[in-house]
Amino acid sequence: MSNGGGTVNKGSAVVSAGNNWDSGTSTPAFRSTDASSTYNARQSNGSLPVTTFLTTGSTTIGATMD
Repeated sequence: MSNGGGTVNKGSAVVSAGNNWDSGTSTPAFRSTDASSTYNARQSNGSLPVTTFLTTGSTTIGATMD
């Protein structure tokens, strides 16, 4: 599977339902593929560290993670 913006053939045995990546919207590039920021300390309120790892910045597809 790539993040080149094209359609990925998942094969006949794979079922994908309720997934906004399958919405027909062109897949934007990831902001970061460097996972190091996911190991940062939690924020003072206990929530996970803010990261751009595997996020797209898109408001229509994927998770924001921030």
